[in-house]
Amino acid sequence: MGKVKFKYYPNVYEDNVIAHVEGVCQCCGRTVNEYIESMYAVEDVDCICLQCVSDGSAAAKFHGSFIEDADPVSDPEKQDEIFHRT
Repeated sequence: MGKVKFKYYPNVYEDNVIAHVEGVCQCCGRTVNEYIESMYAVEDVDCICLQCVSDGSAAAKFHGSFIEDADPVSDPEKQDEIFHRT
């Protein structure tokens, strides 16, 4: 599988936001070597693979988001992409 691309975060691999160790994604159950260690959700989440972030399945499963505060976005599709798939 190639690198996951995020429309509104093109430099995610250059920033220090991805854990580069082995873990098991709490959303899909796959063993992965790159993952996000947190999201804003009621449940404690500490391993979400990049695929589950980008396709929105983690946000849906945990009823959470990856951005806590941002300027209001009037376009619902853009808001969903930014908060639930970035």
